[in-house]
Amino acid sequence: EVAPHTDTIERISPCDHLAVTERGVLRGVRRSERLGIDPSKRVTAVFSSSLSAMKRRGEVIDALSGFCCRFAFSNNTRPEDSEAVRRQLLGKGYVLMYRNLRAYPPTRFFEIYERPTQFNIGDGYYCTGCGACRNRCPKDAIEMAYDEEGFLKPKVDAGKCVSCMKCVDVCPAIKPSYDNSEPVCYAFCADDETLKGSTSGGAFAKLAEKALSEGWKVYGAVWTPEFTVDIASAETEEGVAAMKRSKYIQSNTQLTYREVRSDLEAGRRVLYTGLPCQIAGLKGYLGKDSPNLVTVDIICNYAAPQTSFQRYLDENYDRETLSGVNFREIKGAPRNHAMYFKDGRREARDENDPFEAAYHGRFLAKDSCKYCRFARIPRQGDITIGDFWALRRIRPAWDCPGISVVLSNNQKGLDFFLSAAEGQ
Repeated sequence: EVAPHTDTIERISPCDHLAVTERGVLRGVRRSERLGIDPSKRVTAVFSSSLSAMKRRGEVIDALSGFCCRFAFSNNTRPEDSEAVRRQLLGKGYVLMYRNLRAYPPTRFFEIYERPTQFNIGDGYYCTGCGACRNRCPKDAIEMAYDEEGFLKPKVDAGKCVSCMKCVDVCPAIKPSYDNSEPVCYAFCADDETLKGSTSGGAFAKLAEKALSEGWKVYGAVWTPEFTVDIASAETEEGVAAMKRSKYIQSNTQLTYREVRSDLEAGRRVLYTGLPCQIAGLKGYLGKDSPNLVTVDIICNYAAPQTSFQRYLDENYDRETLSGVNFREIKGAPRNHAMYFKDGRREARDENDPFEAAYHGRFLAKDSCKYCRFARIPRQGDITIGDFWALRRIRPAWDCPGISVVLSNNQKGLDFFLSAAEGQ
């Protein structure tokens, strides 16, 4: 017989809201001034009783009209009960801001929910830094800035903001959408010449080649001169070549969502490649699908913060001597990269390299990557591409130095992929 347990849903005053540092240490943060909330309007009501009693009353969730709430679970909370309360919170417009999975104190763990505003969307547990909010802001009041862990998050200029809440409306972390169907799966290996410039089976290269041959505009991730990664557009083979190969760093979408919208309004056809969260951000920004847009999402491990790679470079190299970096230099081996120097030298790095060890040990992953809402089926893009690591165990006869998995997630993606793969 299990002793009755107590679950608490607590409304927290906006000016005494609990926030979390990068080390998981709770600290009080005064947010009333930043949020424009009158500190005198404090919410102090606390609801504490058994979960079954709360559910019988049916008043606890409805009463949560404050700015934020804290939902604490005891260790013997039934999963179906906690999920029921989560669904009610989400149904009332609350968004998960923080989740303590380490059970502190040991007998309880808790989650913090808030109503999303333009000032806290970047604090959300699932915020990926996709940049949809920045692209949507009609006053250019949002910039993407590094948070304390080095990840890109939206930062709002309160002086420019008019509280239109359009940034909240397009956020895929707040309103995730899964519109695609069950995918059709293919194994793909391009010709030898294409494979030379590709990380795995050359799927992206062939999709981009098809798009360029028909006058499309291609978007993808490229290295910048500062060794950061941006999403950029290209209409030439040289431009597309910079988008090939793996990049383990979080990329900045900049204002490419706006650029895509302008392209589509002008009648241009577009191939847009990015991480699943970035494709979700583009779809949220556009608001509707277009027959002239084909999206490709990447099966990723996770995206490391740009600042961690910058620190790695500063601690190990004279940046002025570097000319480039190439992750996955050795095909079929994920834990390696090569550094290239302006004097022509090349330095191979293996799994013992500090950045490789940190990345593949998942020490650089943020929560939104660890518990990604988009690493699932249905996928976000019309097409999904990645490494097909297991194929050789299933089809040992495949003798190819690199093999891609391609998921066609809808009819538009299937048609485009088959046309690009013709003759391969």
